[in-house]
Amino acid sequence: RTADYFSDAFYATHDDDTCPAVFAYGYCGDCQNNMDAYVESNDVPCCTQDAIVNIAESIIEKIDRYYELFKEKEAEVIEAISHIVDEDGIATYNAAQTLMAQQASCLRDTYESLADQECVMA
Repeated sequence: RTADYFSDAFYATHDDDTCPAVFAYGYCGDCQNNMDAYVESNDVPCCTQDAIVNIAESIIEKIDRYYELFKEKEAEVIEAISHIVDEDGIATYNAAQTLMAQQASCLRDTYESLADQECVMA
């Protein structure tokens, strides 16, 4: 049941019209909306809920840890690359970091929502 739930959820997320390629377009927006719609309209089996909670805790922990490490090293990274790249390169780096933070936030929101769902016995 767990494999079926995740398979169906990922299939629903990757809709050809609204979310053809998460890796190319990112998760936030249409892909996340597709997942949210799936979660809202489908019961979560209790055996799946246990897996979701474990996955959510692990992903949220990794997101938080990555953010902490990034903040610790951000000044060093900027300093290290500032003599190699121009201001446009620094701006691109900063934009990439912002985009990654947004994507991580959307993933976090989804997993928190999944973890908070009421499960149903199969």
